[in-house]
Amino acid sequence: MAQLSTGTAEGRILGSDRFILKVTAAQQTESTKQKLRCSLEEITEMVAKEGGVNAEEISSPSQRRAVSHARSMIALLAVDYAGLSATEVASHLSRDLTVISRQLKQTRERVYRRGAEKSRVERYLNLLNLQA
Repeated sequence: MAQLSTGTAEGRILGSDRFILKVTAAQQTESTKQKLRCSLEEITEMVAKEGGVNAEEISSPSQRRAVSHARSMIALLAVDYAGLSATEVASHLSRDLTVISRQLKQTRERVYRRGAEKSRVERYLNLLNLQA
């Protein structure tokens, strides 16, 4: 367990490895966020099209992997980049707020901490910025 780690502001972060990862991921997320000027419907349509799923299926009870993945990407883009609330996203996707919160946590870990799917998120952001 690392007690001290170098940082960007004061030079040190005191805490466990897990805490340090959480703090540095939050800093990185905040610094790289760009506010999108698009609606939740535009995000949904673009992610559905790019993910090869039907836009109506996204708010359906379907548990298919592709549909679930599209929902998690919509939630991430809407909350972290478009500045919408998780409550708005949950209502739009016909899901419970706790489900959306859990999906956001898992997706953020995949994208920001492990770097998986980061290129996909960047592609989505580029496509959404071109539409806006």
